[in-house]
Formats: sequence, structure tokens, C-alpha cells
Amino acid sequence: RDYFLEDSLNLAQLSNFEINKTFLLKPLHNGAIVEPFYGFRYMRFADFDRHDDYTRYDADGAVVPILPIGAPLPVAAFEEFISNQATFENNLVGGQIGFRYSQHRSRWLLSGEVRAFAFTNLQNLHLTDLRIVTEVDVGTGNEPDSEQQQIIHTYLSGSEFVFGGEIRAEAAYEVTRDISLRFGMEFLDLAQGIGRGRNA
Repeated sequence: RDYFLEDSLNLAQLSNFEINKTFLLKPLHNGAIVEPFYGFRYMRFADFDRHDDYTRYDADGAVVPILPIGAPLPVAAFEEFISNQATFENNLVGGQIGFRYSQHRSRWLLSGEVRAFAFTNLQNLHLTDLRIVTEVDVGTGNEPDSEQQQIIHTYLSGSEFVFGGEIRAEAAYEVTRDISLRFGMEFLDLAQGIGRGRNA
């Protein structure tokens, strides 16, 4: 059999939706503008985890080593493929407060944003455990005598309290009145209450 073994590392998806009420304050003495805001925010953070394993056994149940390509295959009676997969979905619903700061300097528009938030995290965890045992006579090229598949699905749910913060910084260079070049950075911290991997 041909198995493509996978081992995940930091595989996730993040999506976000928010509605804010913004207040425009009077410009500061240096022309900078501060805009406080508060609002509602929804975030979805889905983490994907997968670990595969493949082992060959002889008739006595001892492990048969896997040799480099081209080497003669030792006699194996059974092959076992195990795949453990998990999808941990975090649905974060709550409020946030923060402020934006922006200032013109020549052709540059510098801006930054700081916010803090608190969420209720509605979690769903789906575990899939797959085990395939194949009975063979000699090598992997032979047709199997028998094959057994076992699939176990487990579903768990729960809720957690999440708090954290976010910082954004951006600089825009105005080439013309209608064209500007922008670059920046963003730091997002979900301090606690986030499910990842197979952790229920």
C-alpha cells in the first residue's frame, strides 16, 4: 500500500467580523487625531491537527524495520496505518474597546491602533481516529489477504472565557493625491481560553 504520512504544525484558519462606534475628538496641538471606539466583535479560530503513523509486523507481532529504497524487503505479515486527526473550532463572541491615532508628517501618514477585548468562546472539537490493518504475505507489492478498517468519531463541546489585546501600526507614503504606498504590522494576543490540537 502507498500511504502519504502527514504531521501538522500550526495549521489554522482565522476570520474576523466587528462593528464599532467611533468618536472623533478635536485634533491635538501637533495635528494628530485620536479616535476612541468600542464595539462588538466575532472571531473564528479553527485549528487543524493530524498525526499519521505506519508500522509493519512479522507473524509474531514484532516490528519489521522499514529499509531504504532498493534494499530487499524483510518478510512482513501485517501492516498498520494509524491517522489521528482533530479539528478544534473556537467561536469567540464579545466586546472590545480601543483607540486609533493618526498623524500627517510631510507625505507620510502614520497611524496606530490599540484595542483590548473580552470574549465568550464557544468551542467544538471533532476527533477522527482511523486505523487500517492489512494482512499480507511478503512485501508491500503483494495483494492483501484481508484488510480491516476502524474509524472512531468523537465530538466534544464546551465554553471558555477569553481576553486579549491587539496592536496595529501602519505607515502610508502618499505618492500622489490618489495613490499611496502602505505597509505595517499587527500583533494579536489571545491570552487564554483557546483550544488547539487534541486538547479538550
